[in-house]
Amino acid sequence: MNAPDAFMEVAERSADAAVVANTNSFPEVGAFLAYHCFESIGGAWCTHLGRTTVQFGKLKHVDKLTAFVKEAKGYAFERQASALAIKVGSQRNDFLYPKSDGAGGHVTPKAVRKSSEVVKIIAEVRGLFRKVKTQL
Repeated sequence: MNAPDAFMEVAERSADAAVVANTNSFPEVGAFLAYHCFESIGGAWCTHLGRTTVQFGKLKHVDKLTAFVKEAKGYAFERQASALAIKVGSQRNDFLYPKSDGAGGHVTPKAVRKSSEVVKIIAEVRGLFRKVKTQL
């Protein structure tokens, strides 16, 4: 299997797992898996355009998103990739770690993310998946 196809397989499985997690009362896990799906779509696109898997894999998370957005310029999914990079990229840590509630306590990711919000994120990422897949 070539690198873009491998990344797309990871993306598709991540999206499927996101649905399962969200359906089973783990919206924070579903949200993170949707983020991972997005990042993997970026890996597929960047390796399709010549970046090696090793090069992409060694990038920091934010640099992976930046690389994808840069490489999406001029393609039909450019705006969608850019908007999702901002949306899921800015929320990545919220999907993973507790954060201050501002009153001396902390809230965990499950308290921050509603299942209905995760359904929308998964749908947006899957929409991008379909668009990128047609270009590979």
